[in-house]
Amino acid sequence: MGVYEEMLNSLQSLWNRIKHGEKSKEDKGPTLGEIRDSMVAELNAVKKLLRKQSLLVEEIQAGLRQEPAKEPPDPLDDQLIRLAAAFFHLDQSVRGQAGFSPQRREAFDLFWLHMEELLATRNIQVIRETGGRFDSRLHQAILTHAPDARNPRVIEVLQPGFMESGKVKKPAKVILGPSEENEQEAWGESIQ
Repeated sequence: MGVYEEMLNSLQSLWNRIKHGEKSKEDKGPTLGEIRDSMVAELNAVKKLLRKQSLLVEEIQAGLRQEPAKEPPDPLDDQLIRLAAAFFHLDQSVRGQAGFSPQRREAFDLFWLHMEELLATRNIQVIRETGGRFDSRLHQAILTHAPDARNPRVIEVLQPGFMESGKVKKPAKVILGPSEENEQEAWGESIQ
């Protein structure tokens, strides 16, 4: 018997089972009910597999929605901050000397300009200005000469502060004094 004859006999046998719903004597294959039960079991297995895959896809999507892990701080950033802090203290100590010439002052100002440009390339800003209003986000008051002042101002910076990408990394340590408005009010009261 050839392959085609066997296939033809198998198909004929299947047709007879479907038509009559019974097994032929020479056909020992599964019944229609058994085939149906087998297919239902396979479909249930496929459903379980699809549910597992769906849960896995949801986990992956949830992981992608989360914020990316923060990169460790760059050691170069910390070195630049330490360099800027050291230069700040050198600048403060030298500017207080009597023989500090305008040329030296200009050299220090030029160095600060270059230092701040370099820090800006790394999204770092130095907080070292005096004369402005006290901001508790940017400054840490170490001493105040005007405890009752409404809007105290920074009269001296003891240690510079640093901001990185718009966030305060380290607040500047400052000494506070009265604002110009408070000084004018106090002066006006002393005249009267």
